[in-house]
Amino acid sequence: MLMNLIKNEFTKGKRNLVILFVLAVPIGVAILLCVDFFIRYESWLLPQSIEKGLTSWQVLIKEQRILYFNDYMPMFSALILSTLFESEYRNNSWTFLLTKPIKRSDVLLSKYIVASFYSVVMLIINVISLIVVGVIFKFKEPIPYEFFAIMFFVQLISSLVIMLIHLFLNIKNKNLLISIGIAAVLSIVSTNIYHNDYFIKYLNPYGFSLFSITQGRKELLILLTISVLILFIVPKLITRYFNNKEIY
Repeated sequence: MLMNLIKNEFTKGKRNLVILFVLAVPIGVAILLCVDFFIRYESWLLPQSIEKGLTSWQVLIKEQRILYFNDYMPMFSALILSTLFESEYRNNSWTFLLTKPIKRSDVLLSKYIVASFYSVVMLIINVISLIVVGVIFKFKEPIPYEFFAIMFFVQLISSLVIMLIHLFLNIKNKNLLISIGIAAVLSIVSTNIYHNDYFIKYLNPYGFSLFSITQGRKELLILLTISVLILFIVPKLITRYFNNKEIY
């Protein structure tokens, strides 16, 4: 039954065109980076990288930061998940869905699995797009595969945690804009907290994606510890709430 629910979620995803969003964000960022490097690479970015002792890949990552891809990862994750709840609320089909002989926990799990898949696709395309930009502009340094692997892993963990939080928000509120709005506001706030170096940045899931750039050992250890706790405890709380919820 879970597999049927997952297939149904993918079908709804096609209707909602969520895959276009998943493709458009990283590819759009890559195109903007290409334009940026075409205009400024040889005249400004390359000389600056040599002066500061940075590799071309490090410059590329710094330039991507200007486009706020990592800063708004929580909002992207919340948006992907919210699209999978749209039809239930728009068509008022929760009652019909939950009268079927299926576990309520499977309904939520199917949405989470599909949203996670879309997130993985977006993050993989992001890494591939960055490598393609480097190849196009013929970076002299070798491709930093280890850096990109850690970056992908941190972004994925961050996305999984955020989607779990917004899984609760989406079953709590019929208005999905509330969930997306919360993610957008907290993304902005978390960016400010991160750059002001407040200690709370280590405890804030909405800022975890920013650690994918710095990749400090202390940061990653705290991130993994908090993420594991959230991924272990929160699903049980959400399932309990959803099982006891009567009005949708």
